[in-house]
Amino acid sequence: MTDEAGPLMNPLPDELVVQCVYCFEWVAIAVDPQDRGVMVQDCDVCCRPLQITVSWMPDGQPALQIAPGN
Repeated sequence: MTDEAGPLMNPLPDELVVQCVYCFEWVAIAVDPQDRGVMVQDCDVCCRPLQITVSWMPDGQPALQIAPGN
């Protein structure tokens, strides 16, 4: 779909479910299409920091690597 300004971009972030490296619970992580590199986000269950490395696959899908945060 396009508008007069060009193709419409998906303004909503992708939401991926990952497993916490501390408590092993599954938590949702929102990733915007502009996100790249490393970010730190607390686990929604145990509140410990997760280091999240965001990259993108050639097909446009996000790929996350989860590690203990500092």
